[in-house]
Amino acid sequence: MLRSLRPLRRPLRPLGSQPQALEPLQTTPADGRLAQQLAQQLGQQLGRLGQQLGRRISPGLAPMLLGTAVLLGGGLIDQLAPLVAVTPALAGPELSLNPPSKAQASAAAERMLKTIQNGDANQRYQDFSEELRAITSPSMVAQTMATQPRLLRWSVRSIEVGLRYATVDVSLVTATGPRDLVLVINGQGQLAGYHYNVANQPSSKVIEAFIKALSGGHYISARSFLSVSLQEELTPQEIQRRWQGLQRSTGDFVAVKTIVETNTTPTSRLVLATTVFNRLTDTLFFTLNNTNQIIGIDFPTEPAPPQPIR
Repeated sequence: MLRSLRPLRRPLRPLGSQPQALEPLQTTPADGRLAQQLAQQLGQQLGRLGQQLGRRISPGLAPMLLGTAVLLGGGLIDQLAPLVAVTPALAGPELSLNPPSKAQASAAAERMLKTIQNGDANQRYQDFSEELRAITSPSMVAQTMATQPRLLRWSVRSIEVGLRYATVDVSLVTATGPRDLVLVINGQGQLAGYHYNVANQPSSKVIEAFIKALSGGHYISARSFLSVSLQEELTPQEIQRRWQGLQRSTGDFVAVKTIVETNTTPTSRLVLATTVFNRLTDTLFFTLNNTNQIIGIDFPTEPAPPQPIR
């Protein structure tokens, strides 16, 4: 059990009180040396823990944590020493700032599109990031590919490189006509997400296809209906967790009864899907932007109770 920390040297000012001039915080050279030593030790431990977990954890986190303690006062530093060995609480995936270059993203996109054109589900599966592969299988990928029109040719319209990913905007020509696609590619040249342009489809059809993918366990396909920014927040694993968590209360999915667009603004629309489960019927709420990308999902946390037989 961790020891409780001693009070800080300067008490916190009550809310609503008048600010007072602050005296400079007092630190000693020994505090700085100890902070540096602890930072190095904590950084090494975080690095080793990251290797064990198969994740990249930046040792640079340690100096920031301990630097804060130095600013709060040397009295806090000596109490951080026992925490150096307690690194699991600080562990977590690092925000990767290693996006692909435009050339790397272009090469990856060409490889992925060629794989789709060839109908190679095994290679398509290998093109996925580790997070996507963890939620699907080659057979599920093959099922999804079988529902898509044959890809004839394509052209890359633009490539944008962000802090974490590159987005590749592609124009497709398929056996059923033109289609626009956005690929999200990580620093390893793997597919982290994608989104088809469905701006010309009715919002009800978008939500119907989204729920169909969810109910079939195709969480990567379901995620493709989300905006790119929402995809960064909701991994396929998180979508799976929420959908399965909902069914623990409602029972298994049966069918979509009605889909109604109830409110529209120039930038968004609210869509309600009355959904039948084997225990009860409830309404799922979706917010779409003006290009029919899903930007908000609201599954009920307390579904309506089952109704009596009439």
